[in-house]
Amino acid sequence: MIDFLSAKGRLLVLRSIRFVALLSIFYKVVTLKEDLSAVLLLSVLLIIVAFNDLAREKILKDHKAIWYSLSYILSNIIAAYFSYKIKGDGTFMYNIVLQIDILIFNEKIPVFLLIINFIAFCIPYKINAVPSNILSIREIFMNYLNSFIVVFVVRSMFIEKLKTDKLNKDLISANYKLKEYSAKIEELTVSKERTRIAQELHDSIGHSLIALGMNLDYAENVVELKQEKAKEVISKAHTISKDCIAKLREVVSVLKEDTSIISLREAVNKLFENFHHNERYEFNFEMDDVIEKELQEIKSCLYKTIMEGITNGIKHGNADVFNIKLIKTLDNIIFEIRNNGVGCGDIKKSNGLNGIEKRITNLGGTVEFYSDKINGFAINGKIPVRGKNL
Repeated sequence: MIDFLSAKGRLLVLRSIRFVALLSIFYKVVTLKEDLSAVLLLSVLLIIVAFNDLAREKILKDHKAIWYSLSYILSNIIAAYFSYKIKGDGTFMYNIVLQIDILIFNEKIPVFLLIINFIAFCIPYKINAVPSNILSIREIFMNYLNSFIVVFVVRSMFIEKLKTDKLNKDLISANYKLKEYSAKIEELTVSKERTRIAQELHDSIGHSLIALGMNLDYAENVVELKQEKAKEVISKAHTISKDCIAKLREVVSVLKEDTSIISLREAVNKLFENFHHNERYEFNFEMDDVIEKELQEIKSCLYKTIMEGITNGIKHGNADVFNIKLIKTLDNIIFEIRNNGVGCGDIKKSNGLNGIEKRITNLGGTVEFYSDKINGFAINGKIPVRGKNL
């Protein structure tokens, strides 16, 4: 079934009307009771207009080009001549074809060509060879207006169809993009959540496991010489293992973003208590009390940074002395975490250091890692604050 509102359908309608019109004109020509020269002239003009229309349709497709306009003007001149010599249904239909050509196949109506078409339509009616067929300007205008209205209404239908098709295409495209974006967001969300859980496992469980290992190593070394001390350390290790299991359950369940830290000082001192029974480790901690009034996300970031600094120093640097300072200035919290572990000339960021950097930069802060080739490792940085608690 042919869709007459489609581009191909419109073209088929135009060709069909043109064919019928030219065929009707041809029939009128061959039945004329005039001399042979007049018939030959009209036949030649009929062939010219047919090829001219075909060239305009196939080759001269650019409606804004000068050649298209010249071709259209030529068709109107020949059509006016036909209307003058052999006025009838064929010539009237061909004039409608010329209206369709510029009204339906152009996004914007070319006013100049429309005026040419109107003049070519009017002239034959005013200078008709048969005086009784001469019409007034009003009658000519009304005849042209009737055909123009019909073609213009059809044009409006085509335009609405085009707009609907475009909206449907845009809707399909937007729907497809929305599905793509949704899939990407879901993928990014899953990836981000996996990264967050992995970082949480590394920060929380990693520290507890390091502390557990250190205490068990110490207990193993003193069990024969200091049995009571060994029992005390083993008891502490047992407590650490329970805490480790509790943290693991919390991370896996992902029921909350971060554990609220009411007192940062108490939370940090609790970290030190994991090594309290191991006489090897020394922790020196300085903190401005005003930091306790800061936002939970800032205190949580500082806590995890200290925890990772201790874990990283014991695990990678074999450190046993840690100096930690948290200082509040007007606009920032400045922190320093320094240990006496094995130095390294080339610092390669592990998951722990990357986690520290990410958390601090997310709060608008900066962090730097230092170490010399012999010993010592330091984490220095700052986190901006609003200063409302001063």
